[in-house]
Amino acid sequence: MKVKVLLIINAVIATLYGIIMLLIPSQFGSMYGFNATPELIFVSRLLGLYLFATGLLSWLIKDAPSSEPRRAVLFSFLAMDVLGFVVTLIYQLNGVVNATGWSSVVVYLLLGIGFAYLLFAKPASPQERR
Repeated sequence: MKVKVLLIINAVIATLYGIIMLLIPSQFGSMYGFNATPELIFVSRLLGLYLFATGLLSWLIKDAPSSEPRRAVLFSFLAMDVLGFVVTLIYQLNGVVNATGWSSVVVYLLLGIGFAYLLFAKPASPQERR
């Protein structure tokens, strides 16, 4: 897998989730079985801001050449996805979230595997070795 492809996938997913959580947080929360309290709507919109910014960062760095700053961004995405996987899995297994929550578990897992592969397992191309 190429870095650019994973960053585009990450950008699309994060941006879409971010926009949805900003614009229709109560409907989004109800898909996961949450009641739309003012507090939940507030936190959902804050999370939506961060997801939107993550998507934007992912899109903007997709064409950047291999560098330490790009590697730092990939590490931050890996950390977010690993922690997101752990948190969503714990809440899913404890029954806090309905069956729709498994989609978040899977998305975090797959993105985390992708970023881990690119950072640790994928052989570096001659250009990336410089």
